[in-house]
Amino acid sequence: MKFDICIIGAGPAGYPGALAAAREGKKVALIEADRAGGTCLNWGCIPTKALRRSADALLDAREAGRFGVSASPAFDFGVAAKFRDQVKTDLVAGVEQLLKARKVTLIRGRGKLLGPGRVAVEGQPDPVEADNIIIATGSRPADLPGIAIDEKRILSSEGALALTELPASLIIIGAGVIGCEFADILATMGAKVTVVETLPRILNLEDKQTARAVQKVLESRGIVFHLGTTVTELSSAGGVRCKLASGAELSAEIMIVSVGRRPNTAGLGLAEAGVTVERGAVKVDAGGRTSVAGIWAAGDVIGPPQLAHVATHEMEVVIDNILGGGREFDRRVIPTVVFTRPEVASVGLLEDRAKEEGRKVRVGRFAYAASGKARCMGEDEGWIKVVAGG
Repeated sequence: MKFDICIIGAGPAGYPGALAAAREGKKVALIEADRAGGTCLNWGCIPTKALRRSADALLDAREAGRFGVSASPAFDFGVAAKFRDQVKTDLVAGVEQLLKARKVTLIRGRGKLLGPGRVAVEGQPDPVEADNIIIATGSRPADLPGIAIDEKRILSSEGALALTELPASLIIIGAGVIGCEFADILATMGAKVTVVETLPRILNLEDKQTARAVQKVLESRGIVFHLGTTVTELSSAGGVRCKLASGAELSAEIMIVSVGRRPNTAGLGLAEAGVTVERGAVKVDAGGRTSVAGIWAAGDVIGPPQLAHVATHEMEVVIDNILGGGREFDRRVIPTVVFTRPEVASVGLLEDRAKEEGRKVRVGRFAYAASGKARCMGEDEGWIKVVAGG
């Protein structure tokens, strides 16, 4: 099988790249070991947002009384889980239909580089041949030494998104974006949630003032935080019990480990093909080129920031360069969102980071409590902040 472009991985880098190349008349092969859509669609962004919507509907019903509406909501996690899974199924089918309509050849199986221009696919008798190969294999949940994820009692973030019953109690390791989103959603739904974080504050990559405000809201929903400490002892027989470096002892039905993600580079034949890997990620230049001519990479597999829209941008640059362009990745202005309630959204350089870089900045703030629309909507927590300067 000979193609113009072969992409390994059909996630938010891979499938948009395949569609873009096909639009330009290129013959494209897209290799995927699992479901089209990758982590974002199947085990990350989308199922999380579906559960977020269920949690928001429950919060709205609980708070309806102040608007003159009487409600006594009952929550069924099983129904919410079915909604989550149906959204995934429908969107995966939509992606596959788009690929078919654009005449992209979707090949099921694990891809492995055989060198420039050739990729072996597990279960396929012949290798795929292509003028250009793009590695877009994404990432996987990171683990921690001494905490063995079994997806039964101790879950990864992906395992947590396969739950069909709401746990009565849980411990979340990690108070970053993923950990805080899970904590808020599951606590709203009725679970008793405890969060353990090594760093002294939650949402370490966000503005300090904002992180403190979010923590206060989450604590008001019953979430307990243990910050600046680690797990020193752990047992998962008949439930989860752990001891922290601070001396605290915790117990819960399950544990979710949400300490970030690692690039998927294992089994790709990178070393044999001569592709350089640095700190666990495929090393590329600013245009997505690896150390081997004709082999490119984009998305989570090349390292942070590991965001779906960043992966799509990186793949756009790679496809343009394959087609003869001279583009480079532009990560200066990346929007980010934490889907707690209230949400945290930012773009550009945060106040804390700007000051750390020695920049002189001016900061403007407007509290939503002073906004008529926010007050009428009952959503007056938080503020908007503008950071300006050189």
